[in-house]
Amino acid sequence: MNQTVNLGVTGLVSLIVGVAGGYVYASSIHATKVEELAGQITTLQKKVDEYEAATRLEVPSDGEALAAIRKLIFFGGVKKVAIDQCQKDAAGPGVLCSLTITDKHDHVLPKVLRFVKIDDVWASQN
Repeated sequence: MNQTVNLGVTGLVSLIVGVAGGYVYASSIHATKVEELAGQITTLQKKVDEYEAATRLEVPSDGEALAAIRKLIFFGGVKKVAIDQCQKDAAGPGVLCSLTITDKHDHVLPKVLRFVKIDDVWASQN
C-alpha cells in the first residue's frame, strides 16, 4: 500500500508540474504573438502616417481666402468668405475651392475659385 501511495503522489506531482509547464509554455507563446502583432501595428501606423502626410492637401483658411479675394477687388467689396471644399487643381498648380462669398450688401454668392500659394501668401484668380 505504501508503494501505491508513492505512485499516486508521484503521479499527482507529475500532473501539477505538467500543467504548470504547459501554462508557462502557452503564456510565452501568447506573449510572443502579442509582441509580433504590436510590432506589425506600429509598422502599419507609420505607413498610414506617411501616406496621410504625402496626400495632405494644403488649402487656404477662410481668412487667407478673404485676403486673396480682396486683392482682386471684385463685387464692390467682400465682407466674408467661407470655404466649403477644396481639391487639387488638375489643370495647374494650386487648388480649386468652392466657397461662399458675402459682399458688403450681405448678398451671398457661391463661387469656385483657384488659389495658389506664392511665397507663403495665398493668391486667387476669378
